[in-house]
Amino acid sequence: MIKTTLLVFTIAVAAMAFNWKEKNPTDDLVVMPENVKTVVDNKCYGCHSPESKSDKAKNKLMWDDLNKLSKIKIISTLDAISEVTEKGEMPPEKFLESHPEKKLTDEEAKLLKEWAISSAEKILGD
Repeated sequence: MIKTTLLVFTIAVAAMAFNWKEKNPTDDLVVMPENVKTVVDNKCYGCHSPESKSDKAKNKLMWDDLNKLSKIKIISTLDAISEVTEKGEMPPEKFLESHPEKKLTDEEAKLLKEWAISSAEKILGD
């Protein structure tokens, strides 16, 4: 009886440890190098963060929550980042009218696009 109880207890502890470790399997899937983080912090984060006043922007993308998404949603989000960056849709023109300093340079747009594509490809390869 004691051996059975001990075995059940051991299995339960092991299962809890496994579940705790696997609770969020997407942790650190998206790694942002410092040069990309600088662009995001300076040009994107103001609208796509919990402090933003724009619910629309927060609903589209929350940088802080990116690694909390499922793999497929992360890949979809990275694809959207690449697409809107390539098309020059972010930041939106209306926003840039009052905040021209937030406009992405061609170099910044290229950096974000390439980072998003390579990050998505890395996740697909995992």
